[in-house]
Amino acid sequence: MTYKIKGILVLILSILLLGGCGSTAMTYAQKEMARQIDRLCTEKNFNGAVLVVNKGQVILSKGYGLANYEEKTPNSPDTVFRIASLSKQFTAAAILLLEERGLLKTDDPLSKYIPDFANGDRIALHHLLTHTSGITDYISLVDKTGDHAYAPAVLIAQIKDKPLLFNPGEKFAYSNSNYALLGYIIEQVSGMSYGDFMAENIIKPLGMENTGYAPNETLPGRAVGYDNIRDGSKATPMNLTVAYAAGGLESTVQDLYKWLQALDGTTLLSEKSRNKMFTRHLSNYGYGWMISHFSEDIMWHSGSLNGFLSVIYRDTKQDNAIIILCNNYLTNLGMLRDKINEILKAGE
Repeated sequence: MTYKIKGILVLILSILLLGGCGSTAMTYAQKEMARQIDRLCTEKNFNGAVLVVNKGQVILSKGYGLANYEEKTPNSPDTVFRIASLSKQFTAAAILLLEERGLLKTDDPLSKYIPDFANGDRIALHHLLTHTSGITDYISLVDKTGDHAYAPAVLIAQIKDKPLLFNPGEKFAYSNSNYALLGYIIEQVSGMSYGDFMAENIIKPLGMENTGYAPNETLPGRAVGYDNIRDGSKATPMNLTVAYAAGGLESTVQDLYKWLQALDGTTLLSEKSRNKMFTRHLSNYGYGWMISHFSEDIMWHSGSLNGFLSVIYRDTKQDNAIIILCNNYLTNLGMLRDKINEILKAGE
């Protein structure tokens, strides 16, 4: 009788760890990895949602802690978080889609789309995509607090006459301005708003039902961002128009897994476009992704935005992936990602 009860408990635990992802064909080793990762997240008092893939199999998809401290709403795999700079890879994909359709080229000069941008004839879209443009970061020049909304043209006005920090292509300097400019170009070329283009050409086709750019509304099921969720200290509010195409998207771990699956094939981007996205350039940056110095099979990106943290990691050779979304700013997400990766490697 004791053994039967233990067996039932193990089965229940396995189902809970998968968080209803619809797949339970896990090996014993994968179940043990999932158990260890779950224990790690619990012991670290992690607050957010985690999805882990091993050998193409989702072994963990689960929420931890609270999405809303005041209402005691728990996080789940379907909780919506601000994903901050993970948005950049979506913006890069949109540019590549427009290139596939013959509407622009990544070697086009910025001046083709914004004629009065200082030194725009020296800056290619490729420089924007790889953070090698030398353009100063607008984030330090605008009011990021409260509900102050910005039109894309207003953001660009903050930087268009600034001197370059270096000659385009010579150095790497991470700058949100690069991706704000790309968002503006997407709007100019497509004739659609950034949010509408992303929805119609990427989000809806991939079935990402809980993802979007909605700066003027709150997506259903969205978590509240906290500086410290232990005492309910909310983060300073920030309108998503400030982050725009550099960091304004919201999503879930489940939807971001659909995104990763799309990048594994040609349902969204051609092989040529995917090769562009995942090629290392200066400081190991691709198009919206960091590419490992040791292997182009390993890539990741992280994000940070007033009460929200995010990280996405994929190892295409091992078919592993880690997606972590968090609404507690006092969290070392890089450490958590590395610990999860250690568990995956030890279990192989």
